[in-house]
Amino acid sequence: MHKNILVLALLLAAAPYACADGVLHAFRGSPDGRYPTAPLVADSSGNLYGTTCQGGGVNNVGTVFELSPNGTGGYAYKEIYAFQYAVGDAENPNGALLPDNSGNLFGTAMFGGSGGGVGAIFELTPTAGGGWSEKVIYSFSSGTGDGFYPSGGVISDSAGNLYGVTQNGGMAGTGTVFELSPDGSGGWNESVLYSFTGSRNAGPDGAAPLGGLVFDHAGNLFGTTYLGGVHRDGAVFELSPAGGSAWTEKIIHSFNGSDGCNPESSLVWDSVGNLYGTASNQGADISPNCTNSGTVFKLTPPTTTVGWPETTIHQFLAHDGNYPNGIVFDSAGDIYGTTYLGGQYGYGGVFKLTPTGIGTWTETAVHIFTGQLDGGYPLAGVIIGADGELYGTRALLAHTGPDSSFSSMPD
Repeated sequence: MHKNILVLALLLAAAPYACADGVLHAFRGSPDGRYPTAPLVADSSGNLYGTTCQGGGVNNVGTVFELSPNGTGGYAYKEIYAFQYAVGDAENPNGALLPDNSGNLFGTAMFGGSGGGVGAIFELTPTAGGGWSEKVIYSFSSGTGDGFYPSGGVISDSAGNLYGVTQNGGMAGTGTVFELSPDGSGGWNESVLYSFTGSRNAGPDGAAPLGGLVFDHAGNLFGTTYLGGVHRDGAVFELSPAGGSAWTEKIIHSFNGSDGCNPESSLVWDSVGNLYGTASNQGADISPNCTNSGTVFKLTPPTTTVGWPETTIHQFLAHDGNYPNGIVFDSAGDIYGTTYLGGQYGYGGVFKLTPTGIGTWTETAVHIFTGQLDGGYPLAGVIIGADGELYGTRALLAHTGPDSSFSSMPD
């Protein structure tokens, strides 16, 4: 269980309500970063890694940072790379980082690269003396059937291949799923596994994937698209190996407005094989009129070949949140997540969903951001560290400062 809240920033402060709120690092723009928009990741030593979409150095195109336990209950902040506004470098990182077994970090950047500035995949490698070196391992290019504007980070398989999505590009211009494979000599080969064909005004295929991918035990890939689907409100898709280099795609759920629309975040599995996720908006009408507060949904594996039954397990209302981000399960089967807006003060919050045992869920507010000392506007979901605390980022430190992140103390 989780009760109290901390926030990553430079100062410690008591919040004016039951939850203790402490700032471990406050991003200040340049030369520091600003606008952390992706979930944090943790390594086996308890270090936290993340990105800022802007700020850093003199170029203001984003950073990668590390927060390390300092032995006294706090964290030491270190900017390990500031992206360069230069031909070939990545710019504006926008997805969760992926650590590998050697301690390298991989990520997506929406802009930059040597293919016309439409995005890149980068790698950060630890060097002797505690430094890091960065290199772009792939640059996307528009106009060639390749994707562009990668989003949501990358995942890997057991062979070290990387998988991700692009928001645009591909044969129809509405996004792709791609694979990067090591070429054996230090380079990487890219292949487009699937090009989406849906759009805002046409289905039934998905369009514009924004969140990252997840694997199942059989090696199938699952993800969401912000647009497309039968009702044009977004979709959940499955991509399955079909032999050789071929993959087969199918839409397993199309949102219809009343059950949510415009999913943006990655999916998560529960312990028995159900898929869960968030839809950013919710409303009774199809896009572009799908607004309101968003949902948390569950997809159950089918007993036949027709679709995955979908259940809305929580509908957000203005008072308890608006625009939910990604979610995570704890070991007890509870769900934690954030909302970018809404709540009592309008600055979003951290929520918990607890299963009741009768197929329903109870929602409680773990923390409601006030926009004052504790800031607000979390742009990504949370992770659960090895210490049992919740960690995340937020876009507003306070009315006088731009950005920070948070964590929660166990009971």
